[in-house]
Amino acid sequence: MLIEFSALEGAYRFHLSQEKGFLPRFRPVTALPPAFEKLELAVSELPERLAVQEGVRTWIDHLFRDIDPVIYAEAEKLSYPASQTLMLILSLFGHAYRWNTVPPRKIEYDRKTLILPEHLDRLWSLVAAQIGQLRVAAFWNTNLCNWKLRNASSPSDYALDELTTDNIELIYNWLPRPYDHDAEVFMRTFILVEGRGTPLIAELIRCLHALARKNMAGAALALQSSCEHFQALYRIYAQEIRVSCVRPEIWPTHIQPFLGWNVQTEQGVLGGPSGMNLGCFQVLNSFLGLRHESPLGKETLTYRRYMPPHHRAFLYELDQVAPLAWKTITASNDQILKNAFNNLIALVTAWRRDHAERGALYVQGKQAQGDHLPQTSTGKTLGPSRDRAENYRRQMYERVRETAEAKIHSD
Repeated sequence: MLIEFSALEGAYRFHLSQEKGFLPRFRPVTALPPAFEKLELAVSELPERLAVQEGVRTWIDHLFRDIDPVIYAEAEKLSYPASQTLMLILSLFGHAYRWNTVPPRKIEYDRKTLILPEHLDRLWSLVAAQIGQLRVAAFWNTNLCNWKLRNASSPSDYALDELTTDNIELIYNWLPRPYDHDAEVFMRTFILVEGRGTPLIAELIRCLHALARKNMAGAALALQSSCEHFQALYRIYAQEIRVSCVRPEIWPTHIQPFLGWNVQTEQGVLGGPSGMNLGCFQVLNSFLGLRHESPLGKETLTYRRYMPPHHRAFLYELDQVAPLAWKTITASNDQILKNAFNNLIALVTAWRRDHAERGALYVQGKQAQGDHLPQTSTGKTLGPSRDRAENYRRQMYERVRETAEAKIHSD
């Protein structure tokens, strides 16, 4: 395993040089160069314009018809962090154009094709190509690069412990009042969870490092620490995703639709920002040796295509090593090591059961009517039906089963 692990060590060192876990190493850019001021001002108007009955398409048509051609050259000169913010802005315009209003009208759920304004199409495509991402709103941009600190210790850097409920807010929200708070809490939760997941990832890599050197005691300690970090992650999720913070009655009508895309593109019908892109869970899935045979398991791998290139590259290297770790732990006679692994399996399984029940509440909302509404979690569409909650719950429990089945036999 030493040889196989060397490639992962290199990938992980590079990964950490770029990001903090799967969060950006940089503080997201909140102000772009002067050439983009018009777009920055316009995107701040988006929430109120999406709430107007006539929608945003005519306004966005006019906004991008009058765009200065110089903006293309300026976009090519942007730094990597600034490019991420421009991608966020253009993605919000693109998805606003796609849905036109919030909540969307029924006709928009039936839409199969969409022609964007020429300059929005060209500029969005240019920036997406520069950063190696699909031209669609992505979890990386709408969540992980869409926050600012109320109280910061540094003008450019940040510490993970600064990412707290009271200290972060979105740079750009798309929902008008009184729905903006629900969206803020929901989007912010993913940032907080990824923050808690960053030390979890480090411990899982430490476990792999110990296993590669046949240090079973060190591997067990790393797994025990991983359990503690996962419990911290679970707590922040349970604290934020509840009916008093994010209202189920507006989830399927106001929050979720805007996140999806669901019209034809050159890359097929794309999804949108999804919790399946949480890096800490992608790492957990690989480390725990989960099978990906269920529909949700398969989509979890498919949704990696929406992640930044170096995130995908690191996960690829991890996939080569993780099965060897599972085999090493299984073949070991170290019961402490096996129990620590199984404890982590039990925690993730319990979280997925909880997620299935909470998610079903939000997918269904409080409205039995509305069979045109999508059956979704974030970014994932199951198809229109009145049985949204049950279909969602069924697929989630298949993933619960796949997680539980990774448990190792232990005396």
